[in-house]
Amino acid sequence: AELTAYNETDACTTYLLWLRAANFQGLIPARELAQEVSAFRALIARRAAVRPEFARFQRAWTALDAPTPRDWSPPSRGFESLITVTSTLWMRCRFACAGGSFG
Repeated sequence: AELTAYNETDACTTYLLWLRAANFQGLIPARELAQEVSAFRALIARRAAVRPEFARFQRAWTALDAPTPRDWSPPSRGFESLITVTSTLWMRCRFACAGGSFG
């Protein structure tokens, strides 16, 4: 059960990173990204009401919406910068899901 919970929330993290990466590459317009993220938030909220692992994921996602530290700035476009952005987002989300906090 614990492995399943981890895999499900990891899939959610991967999907959100894919959305950002697709937007970053110009494959998904900002408006479409916002609509998809909103719909995904609603899905997570419904799941969080009945599954504790999704409640933790929802709290972690909310924590990630906090401002990014001032010394971090997004790199310029390109493959290396895409890797940097997605790696940073993935690490922050996994840390928050594990109970860490930013602040």
